Amino acid sequence: MRHRARSVRFIRVFLTAVGTLMVLGCTEAAETEETSDGESTASPGGTGNGTATVQTGFGAVLVGEGTVSTSVGEAFPYPDPAGNALYFSVVVDENWQHQRLVVAREMGDGWGQPEGLAFSADRQYSDRAPRLSPDGLRMVFTSNRPIPGRDPDPDDFNLWLVDRAGPGAAWSQARPLSERVNSTSREIHASMTSDGSLYFASARPGGQGRSDIYHARWLDGDYGPAESIGAPINTELSQPDLMVAADGSMMILVITDHPSGLGGDDLYVSRWVNGSWTEPRNLGPSVNTPEYEYGPALSPDGRFLYFTSHRSGEGDTYRIAVSELNLDR
Repeated sequence: MRHRARSVRFIRVFLTAVGTLMVLGCTEAAETEETSDGESTASPGGTGNGTATVQTGFGAVLVGEGTVSTSVGEAFPYPDPAGNALYFSVVVDENWQHQRLVVAREMGDGWGQPEGLAFSADRQYSDRAPRLSPDGLRMVFTSNRPIPGRDPDPDDFNLWLVDRAGPGAAWSQARPLSERVNSTSREIHASMTSDGSLYFASARPGGQGRSDIYHARWLDGDYGPAESIGAPINTELSQPDLMVAADGSMMILVITDHPSGLGGDDLYVSRWVNGSWTEPRNLGPSVNTPEYEYGPALSPDGRFLYFTSHRSGEGDTYRIAVSELNLDR
């Protein structure tokens, strides 16, 4: 993810507004499967219904204004498969260099105030992108905390694991994934599937782009070894973030500065068909803007896509009904 300094955010907001007007002006000419009719199909109940859900005009709605989405900056939302809770990271400085992990719980009429996670309390390090297993018992997150035996390096992000005995139980102490996954390069932004697979992005040598997507299986209490998933997902561009459906049938990934994109980080979809991934397709202006969209996650029932957007100048959490996105084609 790339985040600009606060000093240029006015320009970003202005450009976003211009881009919004341009998209609205050509909605009739766009393919219907690529665009939204501007009306949300989100129901009032279920995970993701925050206080003051705000319609954006693209089909995506702002989640939990004032709690989940604030002026501070929040990123990488992930609904708890075990209940009505939303995990995400909160920015703790102006330049997005440090984040910490929190959870907000649905209170019936909106979201409660976020609570910090005990294993993410040390603000000396940056923790982000909490990603839970489909059963809700494991979480893999991204952190620049030093791996034992390595020299501290604030630019060296790796994947760390916590687990719990059951829904609502306390999370364990964090431990890094082994060198079968964590290399001496960056490993970031994981996704777990029901069959024990782990997908993640890495900038390790030998890749096709600035950041590629890799796959590893759960073996003997750890993941690995990791292998590139290759083309058409990995290209000479950067693929820095993703989520894979629990059954492994679909991937929503982030591609940076793609020629077909709207700008910055955009969300794309690919399907697993006949043993390979299909060519990624841009989710269009119902999700993407000239700003940054990333951090995709599906609700436990598969009805909603959650993601982070900087369309308002800071990172906020949005959701859109999956039925609006034509993900099956």
